[in-house]
Amino acid sequence: MDNICKICNLEVSEKSHFWKTHKIKIEDYYKKYFPKADLLTGEQIPFKSPEQYLSSDFTDKNNLKKYLESVTKEKGLSYLCEWLKKRAKDKNLVYSPSQFELRTLCYPSIKFFHKFYGEHAYGTICHFAELKDRYDYKQKLEYDDSIPEILIDTREQTVLNLKCPKEIIKLNFADYSCKENKFNVFVERKSVQDFLGSVSSGFDRLCREMQRAKDSNAHIIILIESKISNLFGFEHLGFIHSEASADFILKRARDLLVKFDNVQICCVDGRAKASEFIVNLYKMKNDPRAVDFQFCVDSKLI
Repeated sequence: MDNICKICNLEVSEKSHFWKTHKIKIEDYYKKYFPKADLLTGEQIPFKSPEQYLSSDFTDKNNLKKYLESVTKEKGLSYLCEWLKKRAKDKNLVYSPSQFELRTLCYPSIKFFHKFYGEHAYGTICHFAELKDRYDYKQKLEYDDSIPEILIDTREQTVLNLKCPKEIIKLNFADYSCKENKFNVFVERKSVQDFLGSVSSGFDRLCREMQRAKDSNAHIIILIESKISNLFGFEHLGFIHSEASADFILKRARDLLVKFDNVQICCVDGRAKASEFIVNLYKMKNDPRAVDFQFCVDSKLI
């Protein structure tokens, strides 16, 4: 969509233009001049932001799934392919979106693709959208029998209870590494509250750290010690506070993953699971840089 106001035909540079110039709320402007209805139910698409509104064809992911189940698989895949092609163009995507990214969008997860369309379907539509593969979803995870020695950064405030040998030293990146880190992969552990701060007020600082890691050919896994559903609804969790909305936080997270191809985000269910994740990560024979860990967690593969 262009930035020309449909009322006065002037270029819009600020969101406040509609109210200041025409005394119309931005939500009412978009609903009037860009009406959008749910493809399944025909009801009005709710407005949260111009980007969300214009990119949405359903009121929620449940309606999307019901729609896909109501049409032929060919029609469903055609819709999903066109949606992904448009997003790839709008966002200048290079790589196919990860499981974490897809779960934060009104779009099926990779796990849904595999179950409903087959294991090759997601890769096929990403190919048609001219997106490169970042992760290998066909590989089987394999592990060493030996227990790794984990390195923990001296600045780590709440050390995980790792059931393995460990040493506290100053790391160049993140919070956790391994003594024999042949793939140069590091783990940045975060609580939900830590993550909210990092992708809102601390976003520039986070980007600088990820850039330093990229310059050193290091791969960073941002490991959130909470279920991914808590990121969607943290506003309703009494023990978590942020002035930013969930939509803003998730958009910032996706922006980070698009900007840095050496970074991925993975949510696990609590600190015990985070501890298990780190030990299993450094026991892995596979190249972790080719593993979509949110997909593995969701599929109970790790």
